[in-house]
Parts: sequence; structure tokens; C-alpha cells
Amino acid sequence: MAEDTWYAIAVPALEYLHAQPPMSVVNVGTMAAFLGVDAMGLAGEIDRLHEAGYLQHELVKPMTGGDPRPWHMFSGVTGAGAQVIGAWPCADAYDAMIKRLDELVAGEPDPARRSRMKCLRDAATDAGKTIVTEVIVDVLRRHGA
Repeated sequence: MAEDTWYAIAVPALEYLHAQPPMSVVNVGTMAAFLGVDAMGLAGEIDRLHEAGYLQHELVKPMTGGDPRPWHMFSGVTGAGAQVIGAWPCADAYDAMIKRLDELVAGEPDPARRSRMKCLRDAATDAGKTIVTEVIVDVLRRHGA
């Protein structure tokens, strides 16, 4: 069975790269030590993340005799990468929010609280997907996500 590297290496790597100042040079050895993972495994995940469109920059692999620790790249995740780590709304964030509000309304035993939740759900539905998504994106931008 294949090892699950998505949550063990790939997602933490995305979080690490997103947290770095824009266009910072990031060294594989430093990142591997910080994340507590094998440098060669991390380098492989970085390659896969770039190929899948999650990273803005590819890994630079100068001749190091096979040692990936000096390999480096510029920091920066794409919109898809930011969505994975929750730093950017996913394409279906609006639909997921409406669905969750429906679930909360259906499961709320307190009539007053249920009524307020239903009002919030109705307001979001009336405003529409475009407006609600713009608000979510604006809040994320203003709060450094």
C-alpha cells in the first residue's frame, strides 16, 4: 500500500511555503528540518505539488551528488494551493456554507437560535453566490489569509 504523503508532507509543505514572505528563497533542508520530514521525500512532494498546479515555482536542483537539502525554490503557492490550506475560499465555498447552514438549522433545538440561523441562510441565499463569495474573499484578504 502506498504511503499517504498528502497530509504528512504535502499539506504541511504548502502551509510552510504560504507562511514565507513572497518570493523568499526556501531551502529543502531547512524546510525538511522544520517539518520533521525526510528531505528526499519532501523534494518529491514539492515536485508533485508544482506539477499539480499548487506551487508557483519549481524546485531548483543544482548538482549536489543527490543530496536534496541544498535544493531550493522561491516561496509562493497558487490559488489552488491556498485553497488546500484554507487560505483562500474553495470554488464551492458558497454551496458548502449554504449546506452547512441548512444542517445547523435542521439540528438546532432552540427555536430562537434556529430562527436566527434560518435568517442568515435566507440572507445568504438572497444575496447570491457572487456577492457572498466576494465578501468571503474580501474578509480573507483583509485579515492576512
